[in-house]
Amino acid sequence: MQSSLSFILVFWYFSFSCLFGQTYGSFTDTRDNKTYKTIKIGDQEWMAENLKFWVSKESSYYVGVSNFYGMQDENYHIYGRLYPWETACKACPDGWHLPDITEWYALINSFGHLYDDDYTIPTLKEFRKTPKEVRRVRNELARETFDKFQEGGLSGFNVLYGGYYELQGPGPFSGLGTIARFWSSSDNVETGMFKSVKAEGFRFDKWGKSFSPWPFLKDARCSVRCVKDIIQEEENID
Repeated sequence: MQSSLSFILVFWYFSFSCLFGQTYGSFTDTRDNKTYKTIKIGDQEWMAENLKFWVSKESSYYVGVSNFYGMQDENYHIYGRLYPWETACKACPDGWHLPDITEWYALINSFGHLYDDDYTIPTLKEFRKTPKEVRRVRNELARETFDKFQEGGLSGFNVLYGGYYELQGPGPFSGLGTIARFWSSSDNVETGMFKSVKAEGFRFDKWGKSFSPWPFLKDARCSVRCVKDIIQEEENID
């Protein structure tokens, strides 16, 4: 009985590893010769590290200054740079781009189908109206998915909690080691008094073990993860 149980556990472990095991690639940004780990998740290929590229004032696509947490070199090497939104939209190297918000949803859905196919998200009021058991299962799935995106997690994405810079915040640097704010390219914030000065992002909270789309002020500085362009092959027409 014990040997049978051991066999089942071993079989389960290797099956699970084959199903979810991730293999890293690499990409070298020819602009500054920095090399990044990359990871294929679903149909997407993501950088598995935060972008570090410095967009200089002499650059043709310079929009606003970027910096790194506390202007300390150690934070730069671990967590990369923090970018205002307009700079983030142009900071990724050729062949890569700043993901839009639906690409963030697709990323999360690869390891926990938490969003509907049309990526609608129920409001808190709507969520509270769902049956208690549905809410419990959804919350458990969210926690499991959160763990998969942490450093060493099954997704290989490796969230890095680089904090953020915001003049309207408590710091202005804040959240190092506990909060990760990532930009998306989506400028479609539809609610709130300051919607014209906000853009969509994605937020991970280490201590709350939570993640969600989140609107940030465009002049705040957040981390950037680039995703590889998908090249559509043209059909040959005879």
